[in-house]
Amino acid sequence: MGAGERLALGFDGSVSDDETVLMGCTADLFVFTIRAWARPEGAPKSWRVPRDEVHAALARAFDRYDVAVGYFDPPKWYGELDEWATKYGETVVVALDTNQGRRFAPPCDAFATAINEGKLTHDGDPLLTQALAACVKRPIGRTSEDGDGRTPWVIAKADTRKIDRAVAAVLAFAAANDMPEPPVDPAMNVW
Repeated sequence: MGAGERLALGFDGSVSDDETVLMGCTADLFVFTIRAWARPEGAPKSWRVPRDEVHAALARAFDRYDVAVGYFDPPKWYGELDEWATKYGETVVVALDTNQGRRFAPPCDAFATAINEGKLTHDGDPLLTQALAACVKRPIGRTSEDGDGRTPWVIAKADTRKIDRAVAAVLAFAAANDMPEPPVDPAMNVW
């Protein structure tokens, strides 16, 4: 992605066991991994995600790109989300708790639809492909609220494999779909 490109972010955080992932998604629905942290093989039980590195990676993303909005899964990162919202803007850093099925189901459905319709592409990250393959649809209710008769669902682990990259990709995709239009430069208005 080129410097200055307008995009959205998706963030799924962990403390020590799952991955912590920061993904980007462009307006034309290209998803890519910005940075990910996973427990190194053989790491002691005391190992923790290096939060200073997460802060630095997020700062670099905001410096490099025109970040319009980001959806951040808040558990275990509430303090950081408050800090980031203060630093980057409350309308830019938005909490979207993936544990709230009614809130997370629409982005999951839209993500799957975009894949099925060939509207979504990604950077070829094999770990994202593996994470998507490790997902199953977990129904969260009987029928959708909009009356279309479908059962709402969210992505969940099929087994012990990690799905954090998939969660962050769904969040980045959802944020890209909700990106506000870029501000109009008054100098460009020749009328």
